[in-house]
Amino acid sequence: MIKATKISRIINMETGEFLPIKMSNGYQVVYYKNEKHYVHKLVATDWLSGYCDSKVIQFRDGDKTNCHADNLYLVDRGDLDEFKLSYFKFVYEREDGRYIVIYKGKSQGIFDTDVEAWETTAKRLAYKDEVATILDGKYKINKLGIIYDIEKSRWLASSRTDGKIDLNGKRYSIATLCYNAFNEDKKQRVKHKDGNKSNNIIDNLI
Repeated sequence: MIKATKISRIINMETGEFLPIKMSNGYQVVYYKNEKHYVHKLVATDWLSGYCDSKVIQFRDGDKTNCHADNLYLVDRGDLDEFKLSYFKFVYEREDGRYIVIYKGKSQGIFDTDVEAWETTAKRLAYKDEVATILDGKYKINKLGIIYDIEKSRWLASSRTDGKIDLNGKRYSIATLCYNAFNEDKKQRVKHKDGNKSNNIIDNLI
């Protein structure tokens, strides 16, 4: 019999020795009695409640060699969408039933519900990192509606109150740039759900 520790070391329970970890197709594996076992699946079996064949194991930091229990989470096979993957990268349930948002190793706040954690903090962190290239590859824009000048290597801020920004001698609607960057149905005019032209987060655009 073999068991996994919370930090993804695999123990041969018969000898008390740790099994050597090897790599197979980008994943960590161990060999026990001539059979190959994936480390992340062993950790999930021993440390993640609810793990079964209908669940898919995901890695919070995207690193398939980081099989620590705290880096793994479960997703239903039918729910492998962008929202689910972004959400679980940052929101962790605590032992007391509350939720903590962790971004780049630092706590961003503790919340009473998972919805509050996502809506107030985690979503903005996820959207900050999701970018698309615009205007012939000269700029990038994230889902918060913030534009990055690739040539100058800096994020841009508009001082205008009408939701527009001047780029390369032309004036653009930030909302339109953001919406069209992340949606297949391109629009000439984009509206703000809350009426605030300075709020260009993708969820606020229609």
